[in-house]
Amino acid sequence: MNKKIWAFLLVLLLLFPIFGCKKTSVQPSEGLLGTWKDASGLTEYQFESGGKLKLKALNVGSFRGTYRM
Repeated sequence: MNKKIWAFLLVLLLLFPIFGCKKTSVQPSEGLLGTWKDASGLTEYQFESGGKLKLKALNVGSFRGTYRM
């Protein structure tokens, strides 16, 4: 009886990631444009057209760079 319970729990544990994931549609490359902030509000990313990125971190300053998709 105990082995059946453990086997059932193991099967549930293995199937959980399969049912927990779902497909999402691919966003166009312009989907990143705009301002994104992390949950704590300490980091801000500004994605601009032409692959330019401006990063503000910890209210210390801003950094410029590029990104590629």
